[in-house]
This record gives sequence, structure tokens and C-alpha cells, in this order.
Amino acid sequence: MKGFLVCALFAVAFISLTSASCSFANLKSIKHTWSNKTTRYCEYEGNKYGIGSNFVDIDRCQRCHCTGNRLTCCGMGYNAGMISVEGCTAVADVCHTAILNTEKTALCQRN
Repeated sequence: MKGFLVCALFAVAFISLTSASCSFANLKSIKHTWSNKTTRYCEYEGNKYGIGSNFVDIDRCQRCHCTGNRLTCCGMGYNAGMISVEGCTAVADVCHTAILNTEKTALCQRN
């Protein structure tokens, strides 16, 4: 039971760390010119996305989802959050994480 509790606390800490890298934005709407209708959409970096859209911004390493409630963008790879590895250094490698030795000259080798 004690081992389960430790694992559960670790999982909560990890989820908290990774969810901290998410951002949220409210939906926007545009009124139709010739009818009384409006269309709701998400806006990201000046682009409009329809509800139900999913996309990845490689430049910012974010995965985004436009739902009927809001736009949610969460970091991926290095931007998702990280648990440190003793004796190693985490660095960004495009949208992935590379674990290097402390000198940052090679991948970290753990025995």
C-alpha cells in the first residue's frame, strides 16, 4: 500500500508539472453578413481554426485543440515539462528532449 501511495504521489507531481505548460484561450465569434448567424472559432497566432481542429505548432513545440469550449495548447517534448535526471542535463532538440551529460557533449549514460 505504501508503494502505491508513493507511485500515486509521483504521478500527480508529474501531471502537475506537464499540465503547467498549457495555455488556454476563449473562443471567438464572427457574425455572418447576410444572416443572423454567428460562427465560433479559435484563433492562434492570427489564424482562425474551426471547432474540432487539432494542430501542431512546430516553431513553438505546442499541440493545440480547438473544442466547443476553448483553445487549449500544451507544450510537447522539451516544452511539456521535465523530471530531472541526476547527473544529466535536459536540452531542447527541436520539439523533443535530449538527455545529455553535464558537459552537453554526448547523450547521458546511466548505469
